Order: sequence, then C-alpha cells, then structure tokens
Amino acid sequence: MKIIHGLAQTLTELHYYQESLNYTLKGINICNSIESLYLYAELHLLTGKNLVQLKQPEVGLHYIKQSKNIFSLQKNEEFVQIAEHELQNILHCI
Repeated sequence: MKIIHGLAQTLTELHYYQESLNYTLKGINICNSIESLYLYAELHLLTGKNLVQLKQPEVGLHYIKQSKNIFSLQKNEEFVQIAEHELQNILHCI
C-alpha cells in the first residue's frame, strides 16, 4: 500500500492525474479486499484531488468528504484540517 500511495502521490505532483487516479482506486480496492485502513483515508483524499483536477469536482468532493470522515474517526486532526481545506478550496471554485 505504501508503494502504491507513494507512486500515486508522485504522479499527482507530476500532473499525471489519470495515472495517479488509476493507482489510488486500485489501492482503495486492495484496502477493501484485505479489510485494511492503512492509507485508506489518504488514498481517498488523493483520489478526490485527482478527480477535481480531471474536471469531476462533484465526485472528487465525495471522496474528500469520505477521507475527512475517516480521518475524524481515526482522531487524526491534522489530516481532518487538510481535508477540510481541500473541501473549501473546491467549493470556492465551483
């Protein structure tokens, strides 16, 4: 999961949003199949960012909201704030 997440992050930073999206969705599916929350919320957040960049803000918002909820359940306040910041940025642009 760490390799998939790292690769997806790098692809996003290089503006290869579709390729990154392919990896984030694959990572989410793997997390679901092995019932693991490791990097699950982070993959949702990155999926949302990629979808926004690919001009699909409504679907992207859904993934970012899910990541915020997961971070909240994990009591990871730093990432809750990051997800909230992403949500606000997207809502201002829509």
